[in-house]
Amino acid sequence: MHPPWKIELRALAKLSLPVITVQVGMMLMGFVDTMMVGHFDEAHLAAAGLGIFYSVALMMFGLGVLLALDPVMSQAVGAGDEGSITRNMQRGVILAVALTIPTGIAYTFAEPVLLACGQDPELAGLATDYIWTLIPSILPFYLFQIMRTTMQAYHRTAPVVWTILVANLVNVFLNWALIFGNLGADAMGVQGSAIATLGSRWLMLVVVLFAGRKQIWVHLAPWSRRAFEIAALRRLVRVGAPIGAQIVLEFGAFGMTLMWMGWIHVPGLAEYSALAGHQVAINLASMTYMFPLGLSSATGVRVGNGIGRGDISGARWSALIALVLAAILMGIFALIFVLFPEPLTALFTENPDVGASQICILLLPIAAVFQVMDGVQVVSLGALRGVADTKAPMIINLVGFWVIGIPAGYWFAFGLGGGPEGLWWGLTVGLTVVAVALVARVWFKLRGELTRTEIDREDVLDPT
Repeated sequence: MHPPWKIELRALAKLSLPVITVQVGMMLMGFVDTMMVGHFDEAHLAAAGLGIFYSVALMMFGLGVLLALDPVMSQAVGAGDEGSITRNMQRGVILAVALTIPTGIAYTFAEPVLLACGQDPELAGLATDYIWTLIPSILPFYLFQIMRTTMQAYHRTAPVVWTILVANLVNVFLNWALIFGNLGADAMGVQGSAIATLGSRWLMLVVVLFAGRKQIWVHLAPWSRRAFEIAALRRLVRVGAPIGAQIVLEFGAFGMTLMWMGWIHVPGLAEYSALAGHQVAINLASMTYMFPLGLSSATGVRVGNGIGRGDISGARWSALIALVLAAILMGIFALIFVLFPEPLTALFTENPDVGASQICILLLPIAAVFQVMDGVQVVSLGALRGVADTKAPMIINLVGFWVIGIPAGYWFAFGLGGGPEGLWWGLTVGLTVVAVALVARVWFKLRGELTRTEIDREDVLDPT
């Protein structure tokens, strides 16, 4: 008989590979958008950075609330509770519709917010056009996440993988046609990229509903009256709201860095170079981050499945193995960033003398430093979500990023004159604090008693 760690390693690897593929595929859409806009114009590249940040940041809280379904669904699958899966999937749809409304309204305030943050009026105008175009894409994005969560809880990832593959191919084609004006279309720059993203998100929802119809439609019809129970919806939000807040705190830290980067003008370079170079570097770092993020999702599912079926030892092994894998994987990416900054930067611009390229080459070695910590912290989050521990990570992110990392970055950049590099060293400090604290939290939670989170019961939510 195989030892428990080998059993969990095999199960985690089997689930992680397709989940990582999906996560990388989702990030690849934004990565390709940025890369193709970067070959159109440096100002449009900087505007794309602002537009992507603003639009994604405002969706993050809603996405976090919906991530409450991760532990609920995975534990229900482990326990074989089909009724709970149906009710909570339908509650997710209700919440997605409700969350779309305030998110869409917030999109309409993009230009005054960007101007208030000190951004260049031309860039703010381009970014606002991008953001307004994406308003109709909010609901399909939220609904896709619900369907994806359900499929992953069942370990049925192939339909989601196919969905992402199709969406990426369509996104590349639409970007090629609309950004550069091919096939008779007008050359629209960053606005064309927004239209491509809008079309791709609706396509993702349609394809996953078709490809995963055997697992999805059985839980969507007939509709359960219990899905509308206010008390249950409130409990689901109680699990998800801290996740949303934690994501907003982390994303906001990177967003604050983005805004401050727009204030920096490096002598001898174009006005937008610091911001554009940051956007290239953050896209490269974000792409590698998708690997541990996918591993994090798989870890949450495995930990939740283990708790649902009463296999607490298996849940603990899943968390430990995932943390080790994350550290190794991100160490490899860190080495690549150190050794090959110029070829990586060349993906986004044909001219190595462009200011954006020079800034990116300076930032990538710093990104290499925080790669390992970034991977460890996100896998720790996945393990904690598997046990529905969501409040402590929110507090850890608040302290690590906003009490320590962000002030440090501002001081390094503007107090000590470190410029773009100083801002990134601040992010590194914040990530390190968060990673260490989250690993300690994982150790504390998983050594104690673990019980299933059932949204239909009032007495199951951990008050800690």
